[in-house]
Amino acid sequence: MAASKTLTAEERVLRARMAGNATWAKVTDRTAATAPAREGWLAKLEREVDPEGVMDPETRAAAVENARRAHMARMSFLAAKAARKAREERKAARDAETLERARARDRAEAGEREADEAAR
Repeated sequence: MAASKTLTAEERVLRARMAGNATWAKVTDRTAATAPAREGWLAKLEREVDPEGVMDPETRAAAVENARRAHMARMSFLAAKAARKAREERKAARDAETLERARARDRAEAGEREADEAAR
């Protein structure tokens, strides 16, 4: 059985993170290393904004820039939305913990009162 099938999802993430960091540790020019991916993405945006290739180069370049900005804005929006959700979930967990502690304290105090009343 392959090692990847015996690893948990968390272990696979850690292994991938180690590999990625080891790879980037060897890269001296990150801009050059990522240029092919960036160029491919811009070419994809070009095909999306002008599938028939009928726009003049200047108009196409402007459209590609707008598509790039729209993508980045969408990513920012989704990141902000995820951060808000995580914040709200943390607050809800804290509120639930606070409520449970208060209920436990109330139960303990009620038990002490009952014990005091029984002792009288």
